[in-house]
Amino acid sequence: MFEFEMHQLHAADLHREAAHHRLVCAVGKARKADRARLARYEAEGRVSAGDPGPDRFTRAA
Repeated sequence: MFEFEMHQLHAADLHREAAHHRLVCAVGKARKADRARLARYEAEGRVSAGDPGPDRFTRAA
């Protein structure tokens, strides 16, 4: 009976460790996706808030 209880405790530890590992991997993937999204956003560049001027827009048809 003692061996069975030890096996149950060990199995529960392995389940907790696996759940922790999955969580760490998911957080890592989410951070990587956030960095990629931020890099794409920064690559687009800022829009100037200065004076638009007469030649900023094309002529309408």
